[in-house]
Amino acid sequence: MRRLPVYLVIDCSESMAGEAIQAVEEGIAKMISQLRSDPFALETVWLSVITFSYHAKIHVRLSDITTFVMPPFVLASGTAFGAAIALVHERIKTEVVKSTPERKGDWKPVVFFLTDGNPTDQWQANADKFKREYSNGGANVTAVACGEDASTSNLRRLTDKVILAQDLDSSTVKGLFAWVSASISSGSMALDRSKDVSLDKTEGVAIATTIDDARSIDLDRQVFLQSKCLKNGSHYVMRFRRQLGSADERYQAIASHAVANFDDTAAKDSAGLRVSTANLLGSSPCPVCKNPLWAMCRCGRVHCCPAFGSEGINLTCPWCKKSDHYNILQHFDVGRGFG
Repeated sequence: MRRLPVYLVIDCSESMAGEAIQAVEEGIAKMISQLRSDPFALETVWLSVITFSYHAKIHVRLSDITTFVMPPFVLASGTAFGAAIALVHERIKTEVVKSTPERKGDWKPVVFFLTDGNPTDQWQANADKFKREYSNGGANVTAVACGEDASTSNLRRLTDKVILAQDLDSSTVKGLFAWVSASISSGSMALDRSKDVSLDKTEGVAIATTIDDARSIDLDRQVFLQSKCLKNGSHYVMRFRRQLGSADERYQAIASHAVANFDDTAAKDSAGLRVSTANLLGSSPCPVCKNPLWAMCRCGRVHCCPAFGSEGINLTCPWCKKSDHYNILQHFDVGRGFG
């Protein structure tokens, strides 16, 4: 049986925390359900999920959709786009069966990239190589730039099929996966007529036509602080954003996102990234216990904090488990994530 390999390459950086990553999980779950109800897709579609944050990894190996199981996503700091490109490149070479004079191989693979930020690794050479080998005919490659911090010009270096989704809300992300599902489903029926699957433009999904500035690292628009809940040690991410056109380097607190699965491995690599609290305005409450403030322990890690007065407060850090007396300081530097 000739297979239709489908690779979903998903950004799992900390900037995806909150509604975005939840919508991606729900969108993929619904996509699987829809494909399983399609007899043509059921016979041909094989699916793999590759994720990338501070590094890239195989989240689900190429599997037929009848046995496909989707584990929860794990978020981390960083956007290793180049590593993700290299990994999907290697998996296509390894897993997709080529045609020979004796037999027909798999159908042309479908590759779907989704990212909401700019790369934090050296990605250009990998993108150029991938485009030469696959985007120009060897695979059906589509990239989606989600939100105002994603660069369409970066993605155009990987493929000419770039979709710009201005918002990263639940309805937009779910709509994208509904479109992918419909394209694969209709394409699987076309395989009987020896036509490749095409992720064409559909109503409500706009193809990007403008080129924005390409930036190598997404550190200017948002600041992310990795934090833990003082009450139960749950991980969450605080998001601060600088408004476009702002002349200073001040960032306003806009949200705190609970993160069920977070890989803190990249923390030591981002230790040199600092921001002064003088540039961080406001505080978003802890999404778990609703403490209104945050504090930094002597160990250098951040956690939520109840309101307290000039006399200070005694707290036990959920990171290092040490108790200490906390006082109000005028300003200090705190570690930030890669985004």
